[in-house]
Amino acid sequence: MPMASVELEVGGLTRTDRRRDIADGSHPYMVCAIIFSESCAENKRYVFEISCKRRYVFAGVREAGTGRRHGNKRVSPSMPRQGLGSIQNDLLEQAALSYVIANVLDDLSLAPDDDHDEVEEDEETRALAQLLSDGRQQAADALRLYGQAFMTEAASLLGDGRRGPYFRVLTTDDWFVRALSQPDRQFRFIFRVSRPTFDKFCEILGRNTLFVSRGRKPQRHISWQLGTFLIRYGQLGSSVQDTALKLGIGYGTVILYCKRVIRAIRNDRDMPEEEVDEFEAADVPQHETATWLKREGLRKRKEALDLAYPAHLYV
Repeated sequence: MPMASVELEVGGLTRTDRRRDIADGSHPYMVCAIIFSESCAENKRYVFEISCKRRYVFAGVREAGTGRRHGNKRVSPSMPRQGLGSIQNDLLEQAALSYVIANVLDDLSLAPDDDHDEVEEDEETRALAQLLSDGRQQAADALRLYGQAFMTEAASLLGDGRRGPYFRVLTTDDWFVRALSQPDRQFRFIFRVSRPTFDKFCEILGRNTLFVSRGRKPQRHISWQLGTFLIRYGQLGSSVQDTALKLGIGYGTVILYCKRVIRAIRNDRDMPEEEVDEFEAADVPQHETATWLKREGLRKRKEALDLAYPAHLYV
């Protein structure tokens, strides 16, 4: 493009120059601009800007006086990173160099030169020569091992992008299914509630939208999630890992189920007072039901829940 004049502006300093000088870019946030005039009928002035911000160089053209930009594109990294192919080439070069040096050490002969055939070697000289020969052989073997390691590392970079296989604990779903079918005595020992209370609790929590999947993968049944919660917090010393191994689910799934159940319990709209009294009464002997319900109200139970499971942890 023909130019009538060229001005170079760097860091607020402007100087006129006929050459397209660009700042050395020593400052990481330096912005330089080449101002040139277009020799056309409109006689517009444009500014070609090159900005060095952090690790990248950005270039663009804007119309002088209007601020209208005609593109701002990252043209090249100021601090290029080493790519996967470059790393692989470096490893292959190191492997080749290791093998070459190992072969050179093997080819070295410790025999006397032809000019000194008449010189007889004493015992000390032969011992020293043998020591040097053994040292070179050990160095050659070590270099070959290094070369093999470099080759293995370079070959590992040619993977298809898959991860794993990872170590996984064998799990099964049979334990929870059998636990639900246990008699009332064993059922109380596992879940710390009776079977009628468990079923009523599943019915109440099942109305909550938290247990409705919003994605393509459906959630497990509410009985699984409630059972996970009761086993983890109902049994003494039942950690996340122990609960996960019993139910055959992941550690993160245990935490997710427990948080979901706690959030559902804390929701007043899904747990009316009369329904709470109804399923709690099912777990209390008949002659103690009225007195127990009067003494333990919904407010006290919620206060205990707030102390055990703070609300800000399950939002």
